[in-house]
Amino acid sequence: MTVDWITPKTDWVSTDRFNITDFNRIRNNMIWLYEKSVEIFGPVYPLDDMGEAYDVNDDDSYRGFWDVNHFNAFESNLDTINERTVIVDYGVRKTFYPNGLFIQWDELNRIESAQLDLREKLALIVPSYKNLAIRLNHPYHPFKIKGAENYRPTRSTLPFSLSQKLDGEKQFK
Repeated sequence: MTVDWITPKTDWVSTDRFNITDFNRIRNNMIWLYEKSVEIFGPVYPLDDMGEAYDVNDDDSYRGFWDVNHFNAFESNLDTINERTVIVDYGVRKTFYPNGLFIQWDELNRIESAQLDLREKLALIVPSYKNLAIRLNHPYHPFKIKGAENYRPTRSTLPFSLSQKLDGEKQFK
């Protein structure tokens, strides 16, 4: 599932109201960060279910998107993506409970600012990842050095000191 990045709102104030558009933006940006992190760092890892995107024009959507599990999933998924990518302290994770406090403006600022920061940090990693000039764990790149495609090391000296060969003879005096 590929989603587009939507610029996060990072200037929440106490008088702002959270709505379906905000929910969809945070959810989609979390999915975007997840997909980008998997593209860069490798294996797929599980995320908590954040629910489906809601239709702004559907009155029934307003009944479903106030589920505290979705807000807890935002918090959990932000931590999971952060731990598997750049590992930055984005503040204290909150837990929401049924019939408890609704998500507050300062928490929305924290989540969306963290999403924006993660995106900027991942953008810095992508170019360096794709342009790595060496191939790790192989002494020669077979497409650049003629004859290297037939190269096979005959013995390894990694577990021994540099002054000895495998048969115990002194290589250096």
